[in-house]
Parts: sequence; C-alpha cells; structure tokens
Amino acid sequence: MESSNELFNINIEEDIKYYLGIYDREKLFELLKAFNLDNKILKKCYLDLSDSEKRKILLVIGLMCESRIIILNQPT
Repeated sequence: MESSNELFNINIEEDIKYYLGIYDREKLFELLKAFNLDNKILKKCYLDLSDSEKRKILLVIGLMCESRIIILNQPT
C-alpha cells in the first residue's frame, strides 16, 4: 500500500504530462519565466517545493489548459 507521501513523489514535468498529455513546451517555459520560476523546477517533486512555488506551478498548469474560465479561490 502506498503512503500519502508517495502520491506526491512525482516530479512536476511528469505531473504536467499526466494532466495535459501533449503540451507546448515553449509556452510552458514562457509561463515559468512569467512566474519567476527556473526550468529546473520541472525535475523537482511537490514535496521539495515551497508553498509559493506550489501555488505558482498550479497556476502554470491551469493556464496551460487554455480553459475559457479560470476560478481562483483567494486570488490574493
């Protein structure tokens, strides 16, 4: 049986591939730059990120989806 930590022991790039399948790497790198994140963060897992880095990555993933509507809870 997997522990809860093992569920989050996936690197960011693998997570993006899981959620998005095919995605535009150039757009990904532009978004990372816009949020002041280094491309090296893609090789880290969520457990190694600060809370602000986690929030930024989740926003990047949300923006990569190109959804017409984005709902933000506590956008401050």
